[in-house]
Amino acid sequence: MRPTRPARRAAVTAEAPLYYETLAFSNLKCFRNEHNVNLCDRDGRPSLWTLLLGENGVGKTTVLQMLAWMRPAPPPVGRQTIEPTLFGETDNSLLLKLVRQDHAAVELSVQASFTSRATTVSAAPTVTLHTGIIVKTAAGDPLAGPSEKLTDVRLGKNSTGSASDLPVIAYGANRQIGIQNLGDPVLTDPVSMLFAPTTTLYDPESILRDLDYAKSKKKAGAAMRLGQFLALIATIAPRIGRVDHIRFLGPSIDADRGKLTGVQFHNFFGWVSFSEMSLGQQTTIALAVDLAWRLVRLYPKSERPLAEPAIVLVDEIDLHLHPRWQRDLRGYLTQHFPAVQFIATAHSPLMAQASLDANLVVFQEEDGQISIWNDADRLLDWRLDQVVTALFGLQSARPPTVQVMFDERDKLVDLSERTAAQEARLIELKGRIAGLSAPNSEIDETAIDIIRRAAARLGRAPTQA
Repeated sequence: MRPTRPARRAAVTAEAPLYYETLAFSNLKCFRNEHNVNLCDRDGRPSLWTLLLGENGVGKTTVLQMLAWMRPAPPPVGRQTIEPTLFGETDNSLLLKLVRQDHAAVELSVQASFTSRATTVSAAPTVTLHTGIIVKTAAGDPLAGPSEKLTDVRLGKNSTGSASDLPVIAYGANRQIGIQNLGDPVLTDPVSMLFAPTTTLYDPESILRDLDYAKSKKKAGAAMRLGQFLALIATIAPRIGRVDHIRFLGPSIDADRGKLTGVQFHNFFGWVSFSEMSLGQQTTIALAVDLAWRLVRLYPKSERPLAEPAIVLVDEIDLHLHPRWQRDLRGYLTQHFPAVQFIATAHSPLMAQASLDANLVVFQEEDGQISIWNDADRLLDWRLDQVVTALFGLQSARPPTVQVMFDERDKLVDLSERTAAQEARLIELKGRIAGLSAPNSEIDETAIDIIRRAAARLGRAPTQA
């Protein structure tokens, strides 16, 4: 199987890193017909923060995986054709798992578009790159057919750019913290974690001890690098807050003498080891340190590796986080990784609200059809209750027991005639609703209704699965 069209290459400079721009596909797993995921901001530039929202099972993780598969692969020696990583996959069973199972002849098509992010709105992109693949299956259940029933045509079309200049790092939802695993060769693949049953992160304590040791040996740049990691942890880890709230004690051999060892962190109640911290603190620190460590390895000569460009895909980025941490996470990540394009899935209304000025992509299922809509321009000033009802599909942001009262009141109000008992009940309900701690005013009710109808109109625009 060979690419149908050659692709020219052009050097990518440090001033023009490549980022995802769009992902277009049809007949991909739960998606029927044509769909497009826009990964640009309102100015048409690749967005450095995109949040994929939607219920479980509507294809958010599938989209992350396809973004990973469609990343450009370094061309073989002697060839300059740019191909998606999926191009090199020869296992038909894997390809067939991507195809929507409609028991008929199906053609799966996926196209990814990349471009450099201009520093100004008016500046034109300097580099573009496109990768694509088409998988065709014969009539009948593709999974039941022999391998010869599958043909695929891989496209590397209109492609310019350098595949080696597009570092992609991906994290699956089931993230676990490794122990003394800096030398584990399995972890050197920065994308396989998105497809594995579990995602094992680099051991943050081992990383910090290595950096501290390099500093003690006065290695060039070691003190600066350690300082960058400590500043990252102090900012992003809940309840740490300051660099001097992180300290290094003796080696593990000292534990046999009854001494404290390793890396310790100061919480509001005193010093604790990493293993004694809350799960939310551990997972937040581990994810941030793992990403920073991978950037150090990607850019070994850089004085500021955390500020270098990369693309990071994260499934369920809001896992184990307190609501306040969910709201603040975007700001912390973009502060310390300013050139990283984050594309993440989430179920948190607070993260959605904190991303209203960024790029939101909403996945919706109705009557077995999946829709994707990208137009979030009119959501900038929405309150949390408005986000919950419009973007997350809840009928109301009120507790269910309270909503029952509102529903009953509305039914009684709509009656053209009421019995004495119904009139008494309506008065009772109005009194109880008026006594709620935060009753909705008539203006609020009208505003929420308008927002819900506006969201419904936005939902009609996307492609239908």
